[in-house]
Amino acid sequence: ARDAQRAHYAGKVPAEVVRAHFAAVLGESDTRAPLLTGGISFGRMVPMRLLPFRVICLLGMNDGDFPRRDPAAGLNRLTAELGTERRRHGDRSTREDDRFLFLQL
Repeated sequence: ARDAQRAHYAGKVPAEVVRAHFAAVLGESDTRAPLLTGGISFGRMVPMRLLPFRVICLLGMNDGDFPRRDPAAGLNRLTAELGTERRRHGDRSTREDDRFLFLQL
């Protein structure tokens, strides 16, 4: 859009031209900076937090998938006590960790 404004171009740009432009730009590889190349970067939320991006898109935020539910009891005594009175303030919770991670974005 900026290039069109600079060139004083007011016509419509065909979708094929836009696709070709994105394919060319995103196809360029820069081995010096593999993570932040000016293209699209994918990663988990943990390494991507606090990085200066203009746009951050989150995928997989389905109800029931995020925040994760705490695992069932099993062998971990801490998770066995999640819903009981024996749970103490400050005990780790997968669900609370995910919610805090979302706030950090």
